[in-house]
Amino acid sequence: MFRRAITSVNTMATRFVGHTRVQVAKPANIVRQSPFLTDDGMFYDMNPLSRPIVRKGWASPVSGTIVDFVKAEARDAELVTQFWLEGFRESSNVCVHLGLTYDELHEMLSNWVTEMLDTGDVILGFDGTKLACLQLMRYHYEHEYEELFAGELPGHPNPKFIIKDDYAQDITSYPLPRNSARLACFLDDLVRQTGKFLPADVKSYCVFEATYVHKTYQKDRMGSVLINLAVEATLRRNVIHGVGYCVAMGTRKIALAQQWTPLFDALYKDYKDNGKPVFYDMHDGAMGSLQTYKKLV
Repeated sequence: MFRRAITSVNTMATRFVGHTRVQVAKPANIVRQSPFLTDDGMFYDMNPLSRPIVRKGWASPVSGTIVDFVKAEARDAELVTQFWLEGFRESSNVCVHLGLTYDELHEMLSNWVTEMLDTGDVILGFDGTKLACLQLMRYHYEHEYEELFAGELPGHPNPKFIIKDDYAQDITSYPLPRNSARLACFLDDLVRQTGKFLPADVKSYCVFEATYVHKTYQKDRMGSVLINLAVEATLRRNVIHGVGYCVAMGTRKIALAQQWTPLFDALYKDYKDNGKPVFYDMHDGAMGSLQTYKKLV
């Protein structure tokens, strides 16, 4: 699940990306008539194999559906953003709970996607010309750690997850609508406190940012294939450590089943805005976000 905050409300806005400040333009008018989306609710590209091929001809063991996996390119920024956005508006527990709007999510996700297309990896799975699934990965390196983790570095002898009594002041500091700021503040705090829980030998790592399968294909077992392809992409970069942020019950179960090591649990009841929990009675039954780690070799 995505876990990085953007802090922008003006036409030219500032996004805090770990230890850097990157100027990004806010989309002026977001048009919901997508050139990729058709009346059947599917996203299309007429020539998916024009991209670098990751795996061709994978067959679902459930339905027999044939899927070609490719590496997304810079030209795919809007396709990836819209596909991810539409899916997470319906399925992400935190997005559903906060009632985040199309515009709020587009502003956030479009900048994340651009960054990951530039410096990370984005894998797309196509059933013919229909976009069926995606996987997004982001990479961090040791030179970022001091500011990314606020000085609490890997190899800490006694790491503890620090919970504030209330986050209202922190939330207010974000130049975002209140609901967006609530999510941004929560996710940023998870990232900031991750470093001290990592082993001392973690000099670089991959964040498995998001795995999404279109609802039409969610029984086809594409999720496991996407994770395997993500690991392969990570190892090609000579990165051997992975981190996952499991805000939903489903991703928590998958991570534990695949033997990812729990780092710390951030319970939703403890994250409060003016004395009241921000997240409660989540539709998927999640009680908090579990942060996980795995050495990939």
